[in-house]
Amino acid sequence: PVVLPPLTSPENLFFILDYAMNHKDIELFEELLDDAYWFFSPSQIDTLDFAWDKTEDVLLTGRAFEYFDIVRYELLEEGSHWIEYGSNNNPPEGAQDISDEHPDENWEVFRRPVTMYLLDETETEGYFVQVDFEFKMRIQKDPKTGEPIRDPETEEPIWKIVRWTEYA
Repeated sequence: PVVLPPLTSPENLFFILDYAMNHKDIELFEELLDDAYWFFSPSQIDTLDFAWDKTEDVLLTGRAFEYFDIVRYELLEEGSHWIEYGSNNNPPEGAQDISDEHPDENWEVFRRPVTMYLLDETETEGYFVQVDFEFKMRIQKDPKTGEPIRDPETEEPIWKIVRWTEYA
């Protein structure tokens, strides 16, 4: 059995996401998503963007896992990383990325290229997809106390994906 690291850093989260996608593990995939999660896919040709919440993304991803016999997912290491500051969270002088969407917390943002290969062997139908994914992550907090939720073994804060945007 594979021992996966705890969700105590963005790097660990990416490692577990890679594992969940390549092993078509929908329960593990769902565990990576924040309860306030949203997926976005802005249209490149008109104003009809796609967006859905955690429940819908888990449903759609689960259907893809069931339909395709082979799923190969590779999140490339190169890309960009920055902090999106909450507007009430004392952003540093000159900060460029300030958000009113999450005024009291900062989110870590990663934009990376991804390649995916999806194959249905029974119909010999497949897709090869190359896109950029932007992941916004945050530390999980107890809704009652506002304190970080910590991994019971490491005592480090738990991270989850709160926004996922696909740029085709």
